[in-house]
Amino acid sequence: QSCFVEIEMNFSRAAGDSTDDPISYEGALVIRDAAGAFRGFPYPLEDLDAHIVFDDKLIQLKDLHARGSGDSLIAMAGVVSSEAQPSVQINLAATDLPLDSSLIDAMPDGARSMMLSLFGKHGARSKVVSGGDSTGHEHVGLDLDISRPSGRDQETTLSGQITFEELELTWDGFPYPITLDKGRLDWHDGVLDIE
Repeated sequence: QSCFVEIEMNFSRAAGDSTDDPISYEGALVIRDAAGAFRGFPYPLEDLDAHIVFDDKLIQLKDLHARGSGDSLIAMAGVVSSEAQPSVQINLAATDLPLDSSLIDAMPDGARSMMLSLFGKHGARSKVVSGGDSTGHEHVGLDLDISRPSGRDQETTLSGQITFEELELTWDGFPYPITLDKGRLDWHDGVLDIE
């Protein structure tokens, strides 16, 4: 798939600095009509538009809008450090998001296991393509923070809220289907609290 990319970069080194001193840089990147996924949270995005500002220390995702599975709309913003093993602090917001295998498989191991335990019998094991029919899947809104400290082999964590109008779940440990009316799940430290 092709996309539109516009980039502006500025490089500098202070007068009198040694040629051995690193060159500083800064720039901006605009992406339109793209598709892709993040390495640490590989949820596939379509019709992606983004504005990114960066320098030699920090990458700022100023604005990203895309389509996810079904009719879902995704928005992201946050920062990633410019290191070999970067830290990540990104907010992910979504509306009308089906709980499908694309979303569940993108989650860190602990979160994936928990979500499959709760929603595996409600469509979470099958995939919905962007713009596709998501009948048979539970739908949620998301306001999640994706975090990872810098350094090798650091774990990516998720925290935030999952909102819903109605939600069916079946925990593997007590396989009796439960229907929740309008509410939210607060996700923090690997724990889901139902409100």
